[in-house]
Amino acid sequence: SIPMMKYSKAVLAYDPSDHHEIERKCYRTSMAVLVLYLLLAFLVTPNIMLAVLNVAVLLFFDYMHGMMGHGSEKWTTGFNVCICCAGRLCLAIGGFEYWMLGYSLAYIAYGGAISGSVINKFLPFVTAAQAGSSVFFGNDLNAKKHHDLAGAPGFVLSILSFLFLFVIMVATFVEPKELPLPDIMVGDKAWNVYVFGVLAFMIVMVIAMADATFRAVYLAGQKLLKAPFDKLYLWHPAATTPVILSIGTYCVVILAGLFTYASTNTAFAFTSAVFVPLIVATAGVTYSRWKANDYLLVVWPP
Repeated sequence: SIPMMKYSKAVLAYDPSDHHEIERKCYRTSMAVLVLYLLLAFLVTPNIMLAVLNVAVLLFFDYMHGMMGHGSEKWTTGFNVCICCAGRLCLAIGGFEYWMLGYSLAYIAYGGAISGSVINKFLPFVTAAQAGSSVFFGNDLNAKKHHDLAGAPGFVLSILSFLFLFVIMVATFVEPKELPLPDIMVGDKAWNVYVFGVLAFMIVMVIAMADATFRAVYLAGQKLLKAPFDKLYLWHPAATTPVILSIGTYCVVILAGLFTYASTNTAFAFTSAVFVPLIVATAGVTYSRWKANDYLLVVWPP
């Protein structure tokens, strides 16, 4: 799209009309690197099971990128590259001994990114200017709909979460020697590494629900919440969509603290899960009221 770029030495061998062939060649090269990785793991190290699992995970990462490109919530090229690099870097950080930590970090990266796409689909961020342009000029704010279920971010996130939890369960209950699950000292407590895997799943849930809560609060405040969420309530009309999401987020945080306490006997985690969200919410409401009152702690005269 930049005319002068055709004179650049970096693109002399690039033909825009044949970019699919170049993509296929690059991907075949990456597949050859993975085959070489498997051969080295089989011949040099005793960790062939983890090597096979790593290759399967990398192929699934590529599958997720391809599926996200088929749906309505497409990722930009830069975002695709960042997530792709982050996932592979997390796997490399985990190594052999702490592979579960690497997988957990990679799940947080991909789960957080895909959950953001899910939120954008159901609670699209619309500014007042965009809403005005839609009303006065007829601009369509809805993305083009796709009927391919495989490209739906909710479907991709469900498959990712199922496979991640399945790997955790198999490694925890079968305990293969090729997939170690060592203990990690956190303070004076020994936490098994599988705890971090389950917490990664809950962290993604908390991040997604907290993001959805903030989005719903903003949209409701601007009267931009779309149907059916603008009229949705739970038991009582006062329990609107932002309230439902807030309660759900708080419950997930408490469940994460309860799981940590049950698996590691760390009471501080459960206590923090109960009280820290309340403190943060109270501080947030207080700050918003303080800001609305022109930074006056007490409005006088009342």
